[in-house]
Amino acid sequence: MDNEAVTKTEFYKEINKLVTKEEFQEKHDWLAEKVMLNTQSIKALDRKIDTKFEQVINLLDDVVGKLDDNRTEKLAIDYAFERVEKKVDQHEERISTIELQLAD
Repeated sequence: MDNEAVTKTEFYKEINKLVTKEEFQEKHDWLAEKVMLNTQSIKALDRKIDTKFEQVINLLDDVVGKLDDNRTEKLAIDYAFERVEKKVDQHEERISTIELQLAD
C-alpha cells in the first residue's frame, strides 16, 4: 500500500465506491426475504416428503400383508396337496394289490 497522500476528491471518489448504509440495508432485507422464502419452501418440501413417505410405508404394509396372505394360502395348498398325494399313493397301492389278486 502506498503511503502517498490522496486528495479530498480522490478520497470521496473511493468512499462512493463502497456500499452506503441504505444499500446495505436493502441488500440485507432482500437477503432476509430470500432466506425466509427458502425456509418456507424447505418446510413445504419436508411436509410433502413426509406425506409421500407415509404413503410408501402404507403401500409397503399392504404389500407385506398380501405377501403374508399368499404365504399362508400357499402353505394351506401345499398341505392339501400332500394329503391328496398320500391318498393317491394309497389308492395306487390298493389298485396294484387288486390287480395282482385278479391276475392270480
